[in-house]
Amino acid sequence: MENGVNQRFKILRGYLGLEQDAMADKILLKRQTVSAIETGRQKITGPTIDLIHKEFGVNKAWLIEGIGEMFEKDKSEISKSPEWRDEAYTEVKSKNSLLEQQLEAARKELDRAWAMVKYFAGDKIPNFNSAFEKAGLQIMLPINNSLSRAQVGKC
Repeated sequence: MENGVNQRFKILRGYLGLEQDAMADKILLKRQTVSAIETGRQKITGPTIDLIHKEFGVNKAWLIEGIGEMFEKDKSEISKSPEWRDEAYTEVKSKNSLLEQQLEAARKELDRAWAMVKYFAGDKIPNFNSAFEKAGLQIMLPINNSLSRAQVGKC
């Protein structure tokens, strides 16, 4: 049977916008345990309450007894631990750096290819439309089919 703690636990999960499996991951439980707590088939333990408090900044008095506000601080201040943010920032920065390197390499390769086209074609730039269509590419060329380096870079 559901009691106040179980109801508040369910309210909290809904407020945080978490599915049962996501909530379970955050507080180190199985999804079935989260479901059992919400339906009142299982009591919430002290260590779980402590994890909820630590992870989300939930007011323990509110969760246990319904006293006070749901959160001890503004929800806007509640977030992952600083260590998690630092790790995420480092990972995103690393991936961004890799993407920038790949983009620069692609630009250099494009410059080389464009130089070859200009060398072999001279002043007459070939019509690339049929080659693009065969490759399944949809690249819009100017009416006269001439390409500048800037236009190729946008493709």
